[in-house]
Amino acid sequence: MALIGRLGNIIGSSRLYNDLHARERLGNDSLELASGFFVEVNMAVEKKIQRNKRLTVVFVIVGLVAVVCSGLCIVPILLEAAAEYAEARRIAQEAPTLQAKFHYERRGNDQAEMAYVPEGNFWMGGRIPDSRSRAKSALVRSVYVGAFWIDVYEVTQQLYKKCMHAGACSEPFTEYLQNEEHFGLPPHDEKPARVGLKAAAAYCRWVGKRLPSEKEWEKAARGTDRRNYPWGDDWDETRANALSTGEGPGRFVKIKQGGAFPAGASPYGVMDMAGNVREFVDTDGITRPVGYGEIQGITRGGGYSDSYWNIGTAQRDWSPLAGFRCVQ
Repeated sequence: MALIGRLGNIIGSSRLYNDLHARERLGNDSLELASGFFVEVNMAVEKKIQRNKRLTVVFVIVGLVAVVCSGLCIVPILLEAAAEYAEARRIAQEAPTLQAKFHYERRGNDQAEMAYVPEGNFWMGGRIPDSRSRAKSALVRSVYVGAFWIDVYEVTQQLYKKCMHAGACSEPFTEYLQNEEHFGLPPHDEKPARVGLKAAAAYCRWVGKRLPSEKEWEKAARGTDRRNYPWGDDWDETRANALSTGEGPGRFVKIKQGGAFPAGASPYGVMDMAGNVREFVDTDGITRPVGYGEIQGITRGGGYSDSYWNIGTAQRDWSPLAGFRCVQ
């Protein structure tokens, strides 16, 4: 019995040893698994940290590029705005000299400066001696015109916007015109408003005036000596906002504030009657439909995108939108 008991003890001890040894191996395996898991976790975390670092560098570079690009993009805008304000100051400084030279008076409900044109005959028609001219009024004839007053400058965006706010004038009839030159916002609000013929006529009525007839406009532009341009017979690119030649852009490719070329004044001191923007005149009911409920009207003087042979005092064209000035 004692022998059997000892054998039992030996067997039990052996089982206990094996069990302990197995547990030890299991513990070691668990430690190895845990260690491997933590190693993998650490590697994943390290990879993520490195990836975030790379993304941070990329974002910083992109941000710096965006800041630099924003600066480069805004510089031309600031320079243009500065040039616009400088031009406005120059025009304001020259105003007293022009007022002393010509017969100006503030008239109408808009109190715009107007120039006096005396009654009498003048030579109407003709064309600039250039085969490329589109002038339709080739017949030269003597025409009588009664005395009248005419706006020295084209009606500005600022003035037209006042008419809109009063409910007497409609908004520019296309999205293009509403956004043109930041319509009505400084410093662009001193530039001419380009609208439809009906809107131009409505504005002139609102301020107690009217659109000029063709003969009134032409006499105000050229006087009585049959000159080709408001300043004389010969083209001079320093006197008007227009293309210098038909072969490419001239010095000026945008609408300018009225009075930017005082040397281009007409014999009566009226500004910008050649180039800058085409101007509507009273059509005596002669119009052309163009859709949108609008019509094409007769325009005079040509615009900034026209060549010199198409902005003469006898130049006559058609357009659905243009600048304008009023008479009284």
